[in-house]
Amino acid sequence: MNRILRRRPSPAMVISLIALFIALGGSAYALTVTGGSVKNGSLTGKDIRKDSLTGTQIRESRVGKVPKAKVADRVGDKTPAAVTTRAFFAAQKTPTGFTGNETLIGKITLPAGAYIITAKVAVSNSATGTLKGVCFLRAGSSEDRGTVALAPGNSANTGVIPLLQAHFQNSPFDASVLCKAEGNEGLNLFAQPPFTTATNTKIAAIRADDAQVLDF
Repeated sequence: MNRILRRRPSPAMVISLIALFIALGGSAYALTVTGGSVKNGSLTGKDIRKDSLTGTQIRESRVGKVPKAKVADRVGDKTPAAVTTRAFFAAQKTPTGFTGNETLIGKITLPAGAYIITAKVAVSNSATGTLKGVCFLRAGSSEDRGTVALAPGNSANTGVIPLLQAHFQNSPFDASVLCKAEGNEGLNLFAQPPFTTATNTKIAAIRADDAQVLDF
């Protein structure tokens, strides 16, 4: 009797046959990439399709300041003119003398809106007697007034007057600082050059349309 010998197929042959059956069957398998499949720091800008990421894929709280975004043409859905918080600032360049009459020291023109406005004036006295410096911050029909006593002597006798005002207006308006002198120098109080001088005047305005002006 003839004996028939049967050989067990090798593993390589089994894998080859399986691959052949899959190819003949036309089945396709998709490769799924997950976070665990990607090595940290391996993806670059070239790996991401342009304009494919949106705000829903980006955690905005983790995004820092964009270096080249120095000027924004819109803030959210508003243009710069519609933003409710804006700051304005002006500083005096040259000293301004004033007498017993009110004299304009400086002003800034503000767009319509609600504002908190501050000013600071340094005033000095060069008369032989004590004078009083009186300064005003006027914004539209609103006004704040401050005074300081100035000892006699020279321009070293200086005092500082702080001013603060809140104002709302539906049209553009000026925020102005004006000063005058009061005292017993008689007609000499109106002498030219004047005895009193305003220096280092600064005006700042913060627009905040949601602000409330309350009385107490």
